[in-house]
Amino acid sequence: MKRSLMALMLGSLIVTPAYATSPEDALLERLEASGKLDAAIDRALERRIAREKKQREDRAHADQAAELEAARKIQPLGKNDRIHGPENARISIIVMSDPECPYCQRLAGIPEQAVDQSKGLANVGIRLFPLDFHGQKAVDAALTALCVADQAGAPGYYKFFNGYLAATQGNGQGIPDRKGKPAKAVLDKLLKTAGVQDLAKLHACQQDKQTLKRLEAEFNTTVEAGATGTPYLVLRNNENGEVKVLAGVTPLEMLLDEINKLAGPTTTAK
Repeated sequence: MKRSLMALMLGSLIVTPAYATSPEDALLERLEASGKLDAAIDRALERRIAREKKQREDRAHADQAAELEAARKIQPLGKNDRIHGPENARISIIVMSDPECPYCQRLAGIPEQAVDQSKGLANVGIRLFPLDFHGQKAVDAALTALCVADQAGAPGYYKFFNGYLAATQGNGQGIPDRKGKPAKAVLDKLLKTAGVQDLAKLHACQQDKQTLKRLEAEFNTTVEAGATGTPYLVLRNNENGEVKVLAGVTPLEMLLDEINKLAGPTTTAK
């Protein structure tokens, strides 16, 4: 059937769009044009960022609370510790240290300096915490430190421990040979400087199973206090049992400041 000329002309005037605009698309176009869509997206992102920040803060607070709770279980310094400073000080700095730890090398001597400058407010005890990955060298040095203390007391213990930290290469490598001096000669000099008079007695102490048990007990109480690495410092107020945890190398001024804060306003360490 032939279409009429009029029908052909009318048909040529009808244009069908390729795609129809849905109501949703139209709404998005209006929102984009007004800027309201970008503003809504920005608000959503801000809410998400704030929510994630709060979650991180909540986790951090929970971790800190758990850390403090574990640290409160730490045993106060006592007769089995090598104490530098007044025995009955208000504040104790309890240091968990590994003789092969490079960070402990950087901390060496700082807690003792803080005690010396605290005007009798604080004392310090360094407990031995040789980490597994530092191997036998760390264990041997820790055992030696205990045996030095048996002969030369706390002063000898600190002289030897800090001297060893200064001499070792760290990370389980031990004391190296230096400038023609064998490692043994360096170690013997450290022992003599620390006040060891009887090397045979020292060697017997190093091999004694009771010395190893003492070290294991010190290690285990440190684990119970929440320490996982070294150096790990717990400041303890011996009057009320409150604690402050300081992990890592702590500068002298910061340590003095934390001693003052934990002690309260009545006495100030300078």
